[in-house]
Amino acid sequence: MSDPVEPWVREAVKFRSFGRCEWCGMAISRPDLHHRLFRSRGGGHGPENLVALCGWGNTTGCHGKAHTNAAEAEAAGMSIPRGGDPLLVPFRSVTFGGLLMWVHPDGFTSFDGPGSRSTITAGT
Repeated sequence: MSDPVEPWVREAVKFRSFGRCEWCGMAISRPDLHHRLFRSRGGGHGPENLVALCGWGNTTGCHGKAHTNAAEAEAAGMSIPRGGDPLLVPFRSVTFGGLLMWVHPDGFTSFDGPGSRSTITAGT
């Protein structure tokens, strides 16, 4: 079975995370990609919907926490309720000091809001 996440998307998320869990900041050599808007809720495989988390298979580490602690995950932007739009829901980036970060469909990130391109930090 092939990976539905395109290689450029996987690399963009890895680049953005600087080899750290994007929720807790722990160094990780092999991040698990987490869908903020779960696939069961209609979430896609774009960089705006994926974060690199520690843990594995929706059960351990921050990846497990994103699936078991809904209130905390939603507050951090690591989980998006059904009908939400990953382009409009930022997440708190530990990598960048806890700032709210929006991710654009092309993999670029900004801190000024979903439409802003003034503080681009990473991309493909």
